[in-house]
Amino acid sequence: MFTVTKQWLDSHSTDRGGHTSSQLQSLGFGWPPPPRWKRQVIGEQITEPARLAFESGKVKKKNKLAACIKLAKQLSPADLEKLREFINTNTTEGK
Repeated sequence: MFTVTKQWLDSHSTDRGGHTSSQLQSLGFGWPPPPRWKRQVIGEQITEPARLAFESGKVKKKNKLAACIKLAKQLSPADLEKLREFINTNTTEGK
């Protein structure tokens, strides 16, 4: 589990200082977000997949593969193996 902080939210904002609908969706919010949504989520625990989705959600679609590869390189060997198992179980390409 990962604890959401203001610094983490700010470090994964778009170039214009906002957040995308994909990022907000990964935290359980719709679009547009409710007022003071950051206050609601700061200090909350989120799952590793939600963290990764939020972090990769600020990039444009054409850059998503590169962002996913960059994030995968940051995973521990155990988490990387879990990701491989997930991909192999949930995609036809992995079979």
